[in-house]
Amino acid sequence: MADDFIHVEVRDEELQRLLTSLRKKGQDFTPVTAEISNYLYNESDEAFDEERSVGGVPWQRLAPETIKAKGHDRILWDQGTMRNSLAPEHDRNKAIVGVNAHSEDGFPYPVWHQFGNRPFLPFDADNHLYSETEDEILTIVKEFLRDW
Repeated sequence: MADDFIHVEVRDEELQRLLTSLRKKGQDFTPVTAEISNYLYNESDEAFDEERSVGGVPWQRLAPETIKAKGHDRILWDQGTMRNSLAPEHDRNKAIVGVNAHSEDGFPYPVWHQFGNRPFLPFDADNHLYSETEDEILTIVKEFLRDW
C-alpha cells in the first residue's frame, strides 16, 4: 500500500471492548483480521458492480457527454485501474482494504471519488464505517471468540 491512505477507526464500543480483551490475552488476531479485510474488500468490490456506495447510496449518473466520450455508461470505470487496485491487507493487529491508483501525473483520484459523489470504500464522509459494516465486523469478531 502507498503511504497516502485514509485511516478509519471502528467506534463501536462493544467491538472495541472485545478487541482490547483479546489484546490483553495476547491472542493472535491474524485469522480474524484476514476475514475482516476480505469482507471489507468484497464490500468495496461489490460497490463497483452495484454502482452505489457500500452504504447503499446510488452513485451520481454519468453525464451524456461523459458516456459519449467514454463509449460506455459504466460509472467509475475507464480501464479498471482503480477497481483492480483494490486489495485486502491484514496482519496480526489490523485489517484494511486499500486502493492504490493514481493518474499519470500522480493525482490520487480514488480519494477524490471517495469523498465526492461516488464513494466505494466501506466508510462515510466522516471516516466512520457504515453501521452495517460495523455490525458485520462485530459478528466476525464474536464468531472468532466463540470458536476460540
